[in-house]
This record gives sequence, C-alpha cells and structure tokens, in this order.
Amino acid sequence: MMYVLQWPPTYCTINRCKPGAMERFSVHGLWPADVRGKSLNNCPGPLTDEDKKVDTMLNMDKTLEADLGVIWPNLEDGGINRNFWKYQWEKHGLCSIQSLSLMDYFKAAVTVHHNMIAINNKKNLLGYLIDANTRPSNVTVKKIRDINNAFHKLVGNNNDIYISCTMNSNHILLHEIYLCMDATLKQFVSCPPSSNARGCIQGSNCLTKNRNFGQSFILEELGLLIIKYRINKRN
Repeated sequence: MMYVLQWPPTYCTINRCKPGAMERFSVHGLWPADVRGKSLNNCPGPLTDEDKKVDTMLNMDKTLEADLGVIWPNLEDGGINRNFWKYQWEKHGLCSIQSLSLMDYFKAAVTVHHNMIAINNKKNLLGYLIDANTRPSNVTVKKIRDINNAFHKLVGNNNDIYISCTMNSNHILLHEIYLCMDATLKQFVSCPPSSNARGCIQGSNCLTKNRNFGQSFILEELGLLIIKYRINKRN
C-alpha cells in the first residue's frame, strides 16, 4: 500500500486551485500496489452505488469527514472534497476492498497521518524536511538524496520512498512523496526498486517557489525544486 502525499504549490502550478492553497503536504490518495511498486487502479468488479455509499458513511461520521478535510482536501478551484474522495475510492480504494472496507479505507488515511506522521512535534510531512534543513525555496536547488535522507527519520534508515516530479519551463518541481506501507498500514516498508523516474529526470535542476501558492523544492541531481509558491499557472 502506498500513502501518497502531494505538495500543493507544485500541484497549483499546473492546476487551477482555490485561493490560499496551503503550504503543507496533503494526501493525494491511499493506493494499493503490486510487488513492483506499481499502483493498482480501476480494478475489475461491480460498482454498486459507490458515491452513495461514501455519502452515507460521511453523513454518519462527521468527525471523520472533518479530519479528512484537513489532511485530504480537494485543492482544485471549486472542487468539492467528497467528489475527490469518491474518485479516489472508486479508482484505487476498491482495489483493496478484500482487506479494507470503505470505512476502514478512509479511517486508515486519518490514522496513518495522526499516529505515524504527525508525531514527535511534527504536524505534517513538511516538518521532516525542515528538520533536515531542506526548506521550500524557489531559488535553491535540492538534491534527491537529501529529500530521501530527510524522511529516513520517519520511515527508517533502510527504507526507500518514491518521489514524483513535475516539469515547469526548465525546472523540475517536487510534486509527490510516496510512503510505502505493509498490509496492516501500521508500519512503513521500503518501496520496491523501480525504473520509473516519475517525472524526475536525471541531471536536471529545479526551482521551488511559487508566488501565489507557496514555495517549492528544487532538486539537483534529479534537479528538483520544492517551490514555495506557484510558478506560472498553466491555463
């Protein structure tokens, strides 16, 4: 299972976002994966009123909906949180239906954040980067290995993560962090070796600020920027 978090300033560089998009990592999704680290999606099987099931669940548990709204918001301008969650459930969550019920799937997303990430005086994944002196910047290039090393305190020294990037003009921006987990969702594990560069091109440089939506991360080697605010929003 992969717990995938996105960096809003980068997301908002390529998408129209709500005003005041946050400068902290937000959940993109909880994605089942195969042994090669490839996410599973659109698994075959009947879809029986899944939208209604999500609505019913959230209507019965407003605390869960509020918690999801904090860690897993829909960043798109005019986007509705429930629509984002329904999409993620139907695309990815149903692939884990044999081990996670609808309720368990969404509760797991909250539990992982509260019990495994927002600990040791950290409120967000960003805290681990700041502790490692890897702060968002639109002018300072970061090294991929420094990003990886910053998260060793979270996932363990021998565990690897995945990083995805987005190209903007001549810069590569940090987009997502993939944290791999065991089947119980109670322990981080190493993401399997993968040849998928996920948009991070060897040898490029990246910037990490975005004037409207916060800073990003630029990485060297893979040339990455962790932008602090959005750069050149694409229409």
